[in-house]
Amino acid sequence: MKRLIILFLLLFMPVMIFGAECDEKAHKDYINYASNISYENSYSKSSATFTVTLYNVIDGLKVKYNKRYYERNSDDTVTIDNIPEGTDMRIEIYDNEECGIAKVIVIYQLYFNPFYGTYDCVGFENKIRSCSAQFTEIKVTQESLEDAKSNLKVIVQDKEPEPEPESRSPLIEFMLNYGIKILLLIITCIVSIAIYSTKFRKIKHGI
Repeated sequence: MKRLIILFLLLFMPVMIFGAECDEKAHKDYINYASNISYENSYSKSSATFTVTLYNVIDGLKVKYNKRYYERNSDDTVTIDNIPEGTDMRIEIYDNEECGIAKVIVIYQLYFNPFYGTYDCVGFENKIRSCSAQFTEIKVTQESLEDAKSNLKVIVQDKEPEPEPESRSPLIEFMLNYGIKILLLIITCIVSIAIYSTKFRKIKHGI
């Protein structure tokens, strides 16, 4: 009986090994096909969840997320729904050749901001992140929003105003800009007059 089992294993082992091998050329083709996959991300306010729709998932490609394989629709799409806010998604695309992963899609689902565009954010739209985006990396609550608004007010109040430049009269401005030039001109004139006066006296007395 044992010999019969061993013989049976020896006969079918090549078939098992062959079945475990993958077609590398086909796998490369599937990698190219997987590169054409795109996705759309949509949010439902009623359920507070996201839905990811993958496009161009051709026959021969398999979609796996969170340890589950998703069925491909007849229009080459795959839908992954009921994804909670703040979920870090890793979607893996496999092929039928069992050669490994053909593509990985990473999506971080943000948090819906219920205060965006509401009365609570009037005047703070472009000043704090809690009011400037409809989807945020961190969940915005009433408490965190009020804290952000309060912190902004403290920063504005603590900011010292810049000193205003001293006002100067036109005469002072004129003297500062042209005083040195005028002084040099006066000195030059005085020196020139003194030189010419000396020469004039010498000529007058025949010296």
